[in-house]
Amino acid sequence: MPLIIMTGFPSAGKSIAAKKIQQYFTEHGKEAEILSEENLMSGDKNSVFGSSTIEKEVRGRLKSEVIRLLDKEKTIICDGANYIKGFRYELYCASKASKTTQITVFCDLSVPDVQDINSKRDDNQKYTSEILTALCQRYEAPISSNRWDSPLFLILKDGEFDGAGMIKCLYERAPPPPNQSTQTQPLSNTDFLYQLDKQTQ
Repeated sequence: MPLIIMTGFPSAGKSIAAKKIQQYFTEHGKEAEILSEENLMSGDKNSVFGSSTIEKEVRGRLKSEVIRLLDKEKTIICDGANYIKGFRYELYCASKASKTTQITVFCDLSVPDVQDINSKRDDNQKYTSEILTALCQRYEAPISSNRWDSPLFLILKDGEFDGAGMIKCLYERAPPPPNQSTQTQPLSNTDFLYQLDKQTQ
């Protein structure tokens, strides 16, 4: 049920980190499932991120899958670009409405680092230089003071992460209370019949 939102530049190692986190959670008795944005793409990732319309459709499918899986008794790792703060806020609202906890994991590599990693990939796995540059320029980094990005965990170039801290935040912390507007309200007071009977006597 808890949600982990992966974020970072393209080629920053988000998918590798997601698999390591999943393995760590499994080894510590916490079932985790990776929801990959790339698996929801119907075409090449360069064509997807080169079209705002197609990219928006993929984000919509990713959000729908996250909401669907939040009902299951396992940790959901949302492995995608998640570079738009407004989209991360939407995921935060979804987890909040589901009365569950969430954390953000930021793979914090520099632009030269991701350019170097991308250049060493196979041609069918590479971002074009134009797409990579555009995504890095559009990237909205998470900020720990934003409630939808908090708690925020960093993974640097060495790939080390605080697995124990993640489990503590997800399983030992109370989820934020859902907004009143998202809660089903009773159609009438529970003592409606009693009050009606009292007034008609």
